[in-house]
Amino acid sequence: MTDITFKTLGGEGPDLVLIHGFGSDRLSWAGNSPALMEVARVHSLDLPGHGDSLAADAGNGSPLALAELVADALDANGIKQAHMLGHSLGGSIAMVLALAEPARVLSLSLLAPAGLGRGIDREFLSAYPELASKEDAEALLQRLVSKPLLINRFTIARVLEQLDRPGAREALRADLARHWPELQVVAVAGDGQQALDQALALLERADPADPLAPVLALRRAGLLDRLDKLPEAEGELRRLAAQYPRAFQPVARLGDLYRGRQNWAAAIPAYDAAIGRLGVPAVTHWPLFYARGIALERAKRWPEAEADFQRALSLSPEQPLVLNYLAYSWVELGQNLPEARRMLERAVELRPNDGNIADSLGWALFKLGDIPGAVRWLEKAVELESQSSVINDHLGDAYWAQGRRREALFQWRRALVLGPEGDEGPKIEGKIANGLAGQPVVETRR
Repeated sequence: MTDITFKTLGGEGPDLVLIHGFGSDRLSWAGNSPALMEVARVHSLDLPGHGDSLAADAGNGSPLALAELVADALDANGIKQAHMLGHSLGGSIAMVLALAEPARVLSLSLLAPAGLGRGIDREFLSAYPELASKEDAEALLQRLVSKPLLINRFTIARVLEQLDRPGAREALRADLARHWPELQVVAVAGDGQQALDQALALLERADPADPLAPVLALRRAGLLDRLDKLPEAEGELRRLAAQYPRAFQPVARLGDLYRGRQNWAAAIPAYDAAIGRLGVPAVTHWPLFYARGIALERAKRWPEAEADFQRALSLSPEQPLVLNYLAYSWVELGQNLPEARRMLERAVELRPNDGNIADSLGWALFKLGDIPGAVRWLEKAVELESQSSVINDHLGDAYWAQGRRREALFQWRRALVLGPEGDEGPKIEGKIANGLAGQPVVETRR
């Protein structure tokens, strides 16, 4: 194969390789590379058919073939190991390289990686090589950003200049004409039966020898789960667990499958098995302890659940979801209320638009007797999560304690309409009939 263009940009430290996406080139990292060079020795490259690698042979065009080209470039430049930062197609290539040659890859940083999303903008991909006018280029490129002003006349001019180079459009069309089974999996455009069935059919065509095979099998199990084909999803995950006895992901996904169906008795041993495969837990493993903690708490095994939540926080102390779940549980149990308040205030700082966390803080303030503070946060929570029976119920309690009886009744009736879980319905009906027992009214000026 013809070598791809590979450039060392500079910097000191560990090697970091930047891999661009479809239709882009190595110069797309110009805005990021100066900051990256402060902490790493940075390299960038042009994939076949892009930038200065127009003549490079892409082989069959698969992510595996492109990953092999990247590996060859690393060898040619004396780089034995490197961190990988990939965008879009580059993210997929980085993943395949990590799976095929894990000793080469120190870490993966993936920006909107192809193959992990829920859809591919095929209209964009098809239209990109055909861009001819500034107006069409501007309209199409604005689909890439949340702020249209980011697509300025310099960006448009450079894209058209790159496309007008001899062979550039033909190279991009050739890329699109190739089949990428690993990437076609993301063709699911919605949650309908037909879209999911199409995705499963694409997965069946994937090569079992492909380095992404285990990843695709996990995705297949997820699709089967969404289609409510529980025995098939279980079978796929158990097969993967047996085939890769050192990998925690298959058994962790099995735990997620059971937890999603509120089968706590089955979820807990699955998470036990996943955690047992970890060796020494790392920062990135906090979600496993968090997930098992939820299953244990719902199974009414609180001491074990509490230990898991605390272990998750020991691995990653600033996780708002864990802070919220542990602190809210303490509030419900009437334990550690000042500490729970501190944790919830931090969780709100980290996720200010999360209605469930705002509700937890409001409920903690209610339990601590700060009724005005509770009302303020519970009203915000209802604004963010208006369809939650629990949050509307909590706001009703706070209104009642503040002497706002009509508003309390309205919130309780709304909570009832929204379908409370378990035995909460009769409790809400009791409050509607008799008020909130044992709760003194705090008089406020309206």
